[in-house]
Amino acid sequence: MPGVVVLVVVLIHAAVLGADLVAAQGVAREAARVAAVADDATVKAAAQQAAGRRPVDVSLHPPTAGRAPGGAVTATVRLRSAAFAPFGATVWLPAQATMRVEQR
Repeated sequence: MPGVVVLVVVLIHAAVLGADLVAAQGVAREAARVAAVADDATVKAAAQQAAGRRPVDVSLHPPTAGRAPGGAVTATVRLRSAAFAPFGATVWLPAQATMRVEQR
């Protein structure tokens, strides 16, 4: 019976990890979308809002000053997953998205 309980707990945390991986990609996509039309501070606020209560790190390449209409901006995010946190593990999930820069 203990083996079954452990297996169920691991499967639940694996499902949470998978859901958080999809969420990380969504946050990266949102950050890149906002970066295509706004400055870095606005992007970081939008990414935090998209992440909800989970901590998120955002980096943009190029930064605001280096973006020109028609060029590309890449948002790289790290989202902290809730998976395996009860066991003392901290899992950061990476994601990246690129969008074309629009005129502001």
